[in-house]
Amino acid sequence: MGPAPTEDSPNRSYVPKLLPNGANWISYKSRVIVALGSKGLLRNLEGRAAPKPKPPVPLPSSHTATEAKAHKKAVEEYDALLDDWEAREYSAQQQIFSTISDSILIRIQNLKSAAEMWTVLKRDFEGRTQVVQNDLR
Repeated sequence: MGPAPTEDSPNRSYVPKLLPNGANWISYKSRVIVALGSKGLLRNLEGRAAPKPKPPVPLPSSHTATEAKAHKKAVEEYDALLDDWEAREYSAQQQIFSTISDSILIRIQNLKSAAEMWTVLKRDFEGRTQVVQNDLR
């Protein structure tokens, strides 16, 4: 493994960590939005992503060879859709997880989607930045 990315590295998805007190929330939020938008994952962050695909109906115990073949194709298509859905969702979650402290991670890690995580972060840190900046003066 190479060194961790920095702001000067060619890894354009680098986002500095959100400070535990949220003092950098405004810049953090903008950077996360741009990083995920550049990867086509903004819908996952905003809760507009396609829903998780549903598996095909199970094959009945009494079925024809044609039905079995069709079912096999449906399962393969489902697996491909699920792989794509999971890759997109987990990529969005990874962007969040890798840019927050463990103390923040503990609060959101059991949520089901990047959108739910982002909603909690916004709730916790929107407006807080001004309060922190005033405290620092």
